[in-house]
Amino acid sequence: MKTMLKRATSIIMALCMMAALIPALGPTALAATENLTLNFSYSASTVAPGEEVTVTVSLANYTDTSIFLLDALSVEMELDTAKLEFVAGSATTIATHTGAMLTTAYNATNRKVIFTFLPLLPDETIARTTNTLFSFRVKTLPTITATVEAEFDVALKGRDTNTPALNLNKKVAAPKITIFVETSDPAIAITSTGLGALKVGQAVTGSIVFTLSNGTYATTITPANFEVSGLPVGLTAGTATRTGNTVVTVPITGTPTTANASASAVTLPTSIPMANVTDADANITPTGTVSASAVAKGDQTAPAAPTVSGTPTTASITLNTITGAEYRQGTTGAWQDSPVFTGLTPGTGYTFFARLKETSNLAASPASAASAVIQTQAGPAIAVTSTGLGALKVGQAVTGSIIYTVSNGTYATTITPANFAVTGLPAGLSAAAAVRTSDTVVTIQVTGAPTAASTSTASVVLPTSIPMANVAGAEADITRTGTVTASAVAKGDQTAPAAPTVSGTPTSLSITLSTITGAEYRIASPSVGAWQSSPTFSGLTPNTGYTFNARLAETTNYAASPASAASAVITTAPLPPAIAITSTGLTGLRVGQAVTGASIIFTLSNGTYATTITAANFAVTGLPAGLTAGTAVRTSNTIVTVPITGTPTTHTTSAASITLPSSIPQANVTGATANIAPTGTVSASAVAKGDQTAPAAPTVSGTPTTTSITLNTITGAEFR
Repeated sequence: MKTMLKRATSIIMALCMMAALIPALGPTALAATENLTLNFSYSASTVAPGEEVTVTVSLANYTDTSIFLLDALSVEMELDTAKLEFVAGSATTIATHTGAMLTTAYNATNRKVIFTFLPLLPDETIARTTNTLFSFRVKTLPTITATVEAEFDVALKGRDTNTPALNLNKKVAAPKITIFVETSDPAIAITSTGLGALKVGQAVTGSIVFTLSNGTYATTITPANFEVSGLPVGLTAGTATRTGNTVVTVPITGTPTTANASASAVTLPTSIPMANVTDADANITPTGTVSASAVAKGDQTAPAAPTVSGTPTTASITLNTITGAEYRQGTTGAWQDSPVFTGLTPGTGYTFFARLKETSNLAASPASAASAVIQTQAGPAIAVTSTGLGALKVGQAVTGSIIYTVSNGTYATTITPANFAVTGLPAGLSAAAAVRTSDTVVTIQVTGAPTAASTSTASVVLPTSIPMANVAGAEADITRTGTVTASAVAKGDQTAPAAPTVSGTPTSLSITLSTITGAEYRIASPSVGAWQSSPTFSGLTPNTGYTFNARLAETTNYAASPASAASAVITTAPLPPAIAITSTGLTGLRVGQAVTGASIIFTLSNGTYATTITAANFAVTGLPAGLTAGTAVRTSNTIVTVPITGTPTTHTTSAASITLPSSIPQANVTGATANIAPTGTVSASAVAKGDQTAPAAPTVSGTPTTTSITLNTITGAEFR
């Protein structure tokens, strides 16, 4: 950050001695000195550090050649520190008009540096030029504001050099000028290289770099002022070296030895003493931070493929120990510290891998190459089979067995029957306790009779493994092989029942059989019918002989039995007699028109009328007025007729329902056992009006008048 120092520089330029005025000039020369003024100019208003600034002071309105600069020029500068260097005669043009610097002094009390210059006045020509130049360089680094002032002491001198000068004690002032010198404080930025992606065991060649701006390092620096600390374990900071005018480098070397999960901040100097930087006037606080990355775990080389140690058993393999290693079986097994693998399958080949284990500072190595195939010893095996569990049927006794056969070994003299227990047999079957029936066979007897039918097989539940205690010398439990399945259970058989018998008296249309528990029935003859659960058969033919079968119906667990023997012939009763009533000649009735051939007819079916009937039992009423029902007459074995005669006398607009007998007594029908309710209805049509003959032509009665005529009356007539 730039800082601004304001240094007020008061430069009083005075030319103290002018040559004595020649008396001959008199008042004119003296008057010329009253109008003297100064011009004040400089080469630049803003310059860089070390750049020379040239200031020129001159008499602006000098015309009288009798006026000369007389004494040495003196300059006073007020400073904070004595860091300004005035240069006298540093350029040809300046040397022409400027004398050598005579004195330099620093007054600590009023902070002034005083420079004295002697103007060069070798002859008149030069003297008349009356220009005085001086220059300075700024050596301080901060910004400086320099305020310059100048004055001349004026004297008159005669042309003859022997004539003494006359000091007029007159001062001619120049205007103030301000010169700005822009610069910055020296600054040091700290960066680093080679401290990223650190890993244990991986060599580091890095550095911490102190880069200076706005200045240069001293030719000789103090390395201890640039010391750093806090590097990851295993890394070392070397001696700081000035590797350029603006660069100091601290080399970082070594190999990280300890892993860590986070970056570490390197401890840097908080201040660089100013002695390490040329012309610095204060210690410098460096900027920037340096972090060393997290240190990843180092790499390890894969070990050689593991080898077997000793002789494998039926269930375990032991590998030779590899220092610092862990092991796994196959390419997908879990890594384990122990080289012993147990729970293996007898008679099976395995491959193994090893790797160096991960530590706090080292990652696990890659897996080794696969070991050679290492074979476990073959162990005992148990296969399960069964007998007698096929073609099962409800109610049919079973004598079966489930058999555990061991190979590559023998059963222990005493086994634990519960270790061989089975479940899941079809309902009705039971499994006995397991029995050692030979050195290599354990048998479970299965007995009983199925009680429930099923349409699918049943998987019998077997133990998944047989504890090793049941097999002599076994080193591990033995996973049995094989399955046992009980067949589907067919429905059981039923015995045919006895032939069915009739219940009650058959009607002409139905027969009811005696109930047989659980049975269903069918007609056996005259044609075979469908089985039905009801013992009543309806819709039969009257007066017909039938035979029937029965069988026990199918159930959830039993099939239908065979059909029974046919029943004895059972005959339906004949149909009862029936009387249907109809009529003739009772339509198109008209008043005055005699009815011819009309009758009401009682027709008998399923029987014959008695030779003598009771006519009153067939009487009808409700005929239209003028009609009469005659006496009922037996006109054939199956017909009784009631004649209807007469002429309708009364006009009606609607048909008339004739009242018929609701029941014909059984005595009128041969063999009838009950009165017979006749069916049918009889209606006489509406009676249309009768016809009349036209009367004779009307005749006049009396003598007509001029406006009326009276006719002779005709009974019932109307006139027009």
